[in-house]
Amino acid sequence: MYNTSEAYRAAIRAPVRSCTVTGTLGTLALSDSNIQSGTLYIDNQAVSDDNDIGLGACVIGEMGFDLKDSEHIADYYFGRSCKLTYKQLLPDGTYESIPLGEYTVNNNTVRKDRETISIQAYDNMAKFDTPTGFKPYIGGIVDGMRLCCSNAGVKWGGIDPTLANLDLQVSYLPQFTSYTEYITTWRDLLKYLCQLVGGFGTIGRDGKLYVRSLVQKSVPDMVIDTANRKKTSIDDKMLEIGGAQMVVTKYLLDETMLLRYPTNPDGGKLLELPENPCMRFISDKNIVIENIAKNAMKMRYRPMEAELFGDPSIDLGDTIRHTGYICGDGETMIVTHCRWQYRGSQTIQSVADMSAGIYIPEIEQTTGTDYVYTIIDSGTAVRLDYYIGAATHLAVPKIVEDKPVTEINATCFTGKSVSRVVIPDGVKIVR
Repeated sequence: MYNTSEAYRAAIRAPVRSCTVTGTLGTLALSDSNIQSGTLYIDNQAVSDDNDIGLGACVIGEMGFDLKDSEHIADYYFGRSCKLTYKQLLPDGTYESIPLGEYTVNNNTVRKDRETISIQAYDNMAKFDTPTGFKPYIGGIVDGMRLCCSNAGVKWGGIDPTLANLDLQVSYLPQFTSYTEYITTWRDLLKYLCQLVGGFGTIGRDGKLYVRSLVQKSVPDMVIDTANRKKTSIDDKMLEIGGAQMVVTKYLLDETMLLRYPTNPDGGKLLELPENPCMRFISDKNIVIENIAKNAMKMRYRPMEAELFGDPSIDLGDTIRHTGYICGDGETMIVTHCRWQYRGSQTIQSVADMSAGIYIPEIEQTTGTDYVYTIIDSGTAVRLDYYIGAATHLAVPKIVEDKPVTEINATCFTGKSVSRVVIPDGVKIVR
């Protein structure tokens, strides 16, 4: 979160507030006078496009607005740098500035009508989409990230010191097809390095690369009450990471090995990490996975979405605590998505694909005798009506009497001291 004063935090929450935006587009000065009202937005995220809580995402941030310009063609602005600053009026009559970032106009910029050009620009993450070439690298993982920056022409900003494997030695050897089939650009390599430390890459407001964590902080960056939210939706399932695993191809062999920590995860979501070519020359691969898993297992929150009145100081990876109404005494979110609109609403999300990657240990599988159940769907499937076993920590069976379990009664576990239930994909809860 961008550091702001108490005066700013009071002003941004006031029922009536005054603000302005200034900046440059190439040599053109930008202000409220030539930015079409209601069109300026900034959009970015810290996870992959499938909204899973995977690690190693390096997503390109986007900014756009409608520019009042009746003279130039849209291509006139292609490739030009755009820098914007938000200014909030404070009670004492001065303004507090918040940089909104540095962007480069892309070729999706088009003329909208005779009076306006729709500007679209990407942040410096797009500069990493350049070929890596054939120069090998062997060294520290953070120095490897710096190498990606220097080759992409992007300055290094820093890395969260709480991430995993920061002293790891890694290699990138483009002479081997085992690397080049996975890595063709500097952003590809950066993603795999970010995965190994258990974080995500993002471009800061200063245009530099930062590697951040999705683990919530013990003290939230911001507390938002009902007066400063338009609406909130919360998932009824808590995200709990039970472990992590990765399939790795052995060096110079066609054989693969499964790395998992813990060996038998205690329920929860299992992070199924894509194969990482930089793992092949690491001697103690199990320690690497263990460190990633231990860090990820600190994540615990309910996926949620909140629509705010807007605060451009919020960053990806921030810990936000919501209080009041649906959030009760408080619900904590990690910002994985943020879309801010100037003088409009702002949407922040903490997402996780709650259906994928659930690990169901065989030793916790219950049998049909632990349930009262009903044969349904013309005798082809089973609905579990009530749990009568003594276990407090269990996984719902997929099969009972050689028939698939397709439904669970919503009161199945009511009154029992069950602390965790893992439900297979495709099973419907009947309320």
